[in-house]
Amino acid sequence: FSCFIYLFIGQEIGMTNVRFPSITDYPDVAARNFYNLELAKGIDHNELMQLIYITGRDNARTPMQWDDSLNAGFSTAQQTWIGINPNYVRINVTQQEKDDTSVLSYYKRLIRLRKENDIFIYGAYDLILSNHKQIFGYTRTSDTKRAYVLTNLTDRVAQFTLYQGLSSSQLVLSNLLEPVPEHTDEKSFKFHPYEIRVYMIDHKKKEPHHHHKKKHALDQSEDVQSTLSTEVKGKDDTSGSLTKKQKAALKKLEQMSQNPLHQSEQSQKDIISALAEATEKALSETQTSKQQARHKSVSISIDQEKVIPADSAEIDLENEPIYKKRERQRSLVLNLGKI
Repeated sequence: FSCFIYLFIGQEIGMTNVRFPSITDYPDVAARNFYNLELAKGIDHNELMQLIYITGRDNARTPMQWDDSLNAGFSTAQQTWIGINPNYVRINVTQQEKDDTSVLSYYKRLIRLRKENDIFIYGAYDLILSNHKQIFGYTRTSDTKRAYVLTNLTDRVAQFTLYQGLSSSQLVLSNLLEPVPEHTDEKSFKFHPYEIRVYMIDHKKKEPHHHHKKKHALDQSEDVQSTLSTEVKGKDDTSGSLTKKQKAALKKLEQMSQNPLHQSEQSQKDIISALAEATEKALSETQTSKQQARHKSVSISIDQEKVIPADSAEIDLENEPIYKKRERQRSLVLNLGKI
C-alpha cells in the first residue's frame, strides 16, 4: 500500500492468460524454439502446449479488452500483431463499468480508499497474526487513526482472534458480494475463503516517554544555565584571561541554551562540554597567572593523558572537528569535579 502501485495491462478487469491452440499463434521466438526442439525429441504436442500455457510470455501479452466489438475495441485493423483472447466478449472494460460488483469497480474502490486516507501511505506498518497459517494481517497507524487489513489467503474458512475489538461500523472495505454480518466490538472472526476486510478505527498514539524526555531536556537546560551562571559570576575575576574567541563562544552558547527543547540531546552535551572547557581554562589561567609571566605559552590538559597548546583549545563551534567534540565530552567527565 505504501509503495508505488503497479497494475499490469488488463489486471484491473481480471484479464486471464490466453490458451491458443497452435504454436503458430505465439509470436514469441523462445516459445517456438522450445516447442520445435522438444517436438523433435518425440514429446507430444498437447503436452508441450500445456507447458507453454504455464511458462509462455505471450500468454499475458494479448491486447487490452475494451469492449465486445471487433478485436475487443483495441484496433480497427483486420488482424492484430497477436491474437485476441476469446473471452473478451464477457471480460471487457465497457461491461465492467456498468457493474458495481465487477473487478474494475473493486479496483476503483481500492484506489479511492488509498487516495482519501493518507494512513495507507504514511502510517506505521505492523504485522499481526504472524503465526497464523491462513491469515495475512497488518495494521497501519497514524496519530489519530489505525487501519486493520485482514486477508484470508486460502481456499478454506479461516478463524482467528484479535486483541482489538472491531465493529461493522468501522468496516471500510470488503470483497464479499453480500454484506458482512453486523457485529460490535468483535474479537473472534471467521473468514470465508479469500475474504478481505479493512477496518478503520480512531486511535491516539501513546507517547509514554514524551514527558520524561521533555523533563530531561529541562533538567539539562537547568544544568546549562547553572554553568552559565557560574561562568558569569566568576567573570569579573577571570575575564582578563579569556580570549576573544572564548568570549564569543560563551555568548553563542548562552544564546543556544535559551531554547533547549528544540535541541537534540547531543547538542545539550556539546554545550555543557564546551562551557566546562572554557571555565576550566579560565580557572587554570587565573591560578597560573604568575607562571604566565615567565612563560610565553600555556598548555592545558584536555584529558589526563593528552596536552595541547592553549591557542588550539579555543572553542570554534562552527568548524570544530568531530574528534575534538568527543575530547570535550571526555574532558567534561574527567574534570567534572574541578568546575
